[in-house]
Amino acid sequence: MTATQLEAALFRLGLLGLIAPRRKGEAVRIVAGHIAWAALRQLTDLQNRVIDMVRERAQAHLHPVPDYLALKGAVVDGTASHPADVLELIVVAPPTAPAHWQDHVAALVAQLSRDLGTGVIHRSASDSREADAMGAGTAVRVLLS
Repeated sequence: MTATQLEAALFRLGLLGLIAPRRKGEAVRIVAGHIAWAALRQLTDLQNRVIDMVRERAQAHLHPVPDYLALKGAVVDGTASHPADVLELIVVAPPTAPAHWQDHVAALVAQLSRDLGTGVIHRSASDSREADAMGAGTAVRVLLS
C-alpha cells in the first residue's frame, strides 16, 4: 500500500468514525468502542465461517450426506486475493445416493457461489483415498453428522 492509498483509507475510516479526527501526519487513534470494529474483527478469520457455512448447507441439501467432503483453495485458506480465486468442493457420494443426488450437489455449489461471492467448483472422487489425493494434503475436511 502506498502512502497515498494509506492516507485515503485513513480518511475513509475517519468519515465512518472508526478513527479519531486528526491532522495529516498525526498519530492515528482508533475509536475502540465503535460498533463497527466487532464486525470488522469477524472478517479476520473467515476460514471457520466458510467451513461452518458449507457444513450447514451440505447437511441441509445433501441426503444422504456425502461419505467425504473437503474444501480446497485460496478461499478456505484465507489467501484469496483475486475474483478468480475459487473454492474447490471435493465430494465422495455415499453408496446409497439416489440417482438425482449429483443434482443436489450442483444446487449446493450454485448456492455456495452466490452466498460466498466467489466461484465454487465441484470435484467428485470415487473414494476417500482418491479424494485425499485430490486435496493434495492442503484440503480441509468438513465433518458431517
